[in-house]
Amino acid sequence: MPCRSFDRGYHVALPGQVVEAAGGSYGTQTVLYDASKEGAPANVVIRPAPGATVTLHDLNVSNTRGVKGATHATFMGMVLTGDISVHGCGQPTDGQQCPANSGGNYLQFDAMDVRGPYGFFCGSCDHVTVSNSRIGPLVYGQPCNGSAHPEVSTEYDS
Repeated sequence: MPCRSFDRGYHVALPGQVVEAAGGSYGTQTVLYDASKEGAPANVVIRPAPGATVTLHDLNVSNTRGVKGATHATFMGMVLTGDISVHGCGQPTDGQQCPANSGGNYLQFDAMDVRGPYGFFCGSCDHVTVSNSRIGPLVYGQPCNGSAHPEVSTEYDS
């Protein structure tokens, strides 16, 4: 079944199913929480169709801390001109811990080519695996790429 976004594909897929993206360039994709995936024995996999090249700008697992991001999802084999951001745990107030079943967890990023200035941000997440991937700009500007530095942030620090 064709879907207009990665979020829609993630929501209609069952745990363990594969969502294949057609070759081409996509804008920013934001993937939000689906309670039916909580505690799933297998991830929903989002990857290019065989032989296809998929390029997108940013990949967001939510785009704000107050909205839960996807859980039990694997993203594979894509080129990002921007960054991966995992923000959402469904907790609207900074300084508070993310609740149980918060989303933004049990995520895998495999064989990703991430070229944005920040590369990968993980602000409200756990059980995240990044493997076989290249993270950060292809070329750094001087001095020090401006204020942009690839980083991984794993916890809130008030």
